[in-house]
Amino acid sequence: MSKTTSDLVFRFIKSLTSAEKRYFKLFAGRHVIGNKNEYLKLFEAFDKQEVYNETLVKKSFRQLKARNSFAIAKNRLYESILKSLDAFHSESSVDVQLRSQLHYTEILFKKSLYDECRKMLLKARKLATKYEKHTVIYDTYQWEKKLIEKDGYATTSEDEIRDLLHTLFSI
Repeated sequence: MSKTTSDLVFRFIKSLTSAEKRYFKLFAGRHVIGNKNEYLKLFEAFDKQEVYNETLVKKSFRQLKARNSFAIAKNRLYESILKSLDAFHSESSVDVQLRSQLHYTEILFKKSLYDECRKMLLKARKLATKYEKHTVIYDTYQWEKKLIEKDGYATTSEDEIRDLLHTLFSI
């Protein structure tokens, strides 16, 4: 592990737009334990700097004095910023929307909410078809196959199974 300080978090914070910074502050504010939000304080300390100075920031965070705890706090701040940006930009592209819908499909399936799962799957397939996202269309058919298999094919006719298999193997 390198003993030099890394300005990665500082550069990341400086690359954010004002809207992204505002969103991060709201995002971080929702994830507070008690009255303390060390990540938000650390974010603001780096954001106020014009030139990276880790020593100055460390002085403000004496509670993170233990060996490597400041590095861990910076890493967690970095991950938290990434998560907030993921949420901030969640509607910015069709690919992100489709990935989210497939993830929701998986969650609903694991919760045994099969009707809701099927609805989400159809919504994803419709969007994927509109934008010709063939790999996602294929993934939706794979999920449909899982939905059929979970009942041991009991609720599906032979024609529906044949159509699904034909579709899966012709994509």
